[in-house]
Amino acid sequence: MSDFLFVNHGSATILTPLTEAARDWVADHLPDDALTFGGGVVIELRYVDNILEGLTDDGLTVTQ
Repeated sequence: MSDFLFVNHGSATILTPLTEAARDWVADHLPDDALTFGGGVVIELRYVDNILEGLTDDGLTVTQ
């Protein structure tokens, strides 16, 4: 099982934490006022690569 589910809807992307480690990572690395949708965090396209790189560098996994 992956730590995150990443879905690209074109103009908006959603990163959903699926594990406790993923929820902790989100709490530690993303802003408290980040927009959420359906349990995931909405991320602007320009930030996606850096966020995905950061979480994988920290040993977490992502399913797209």
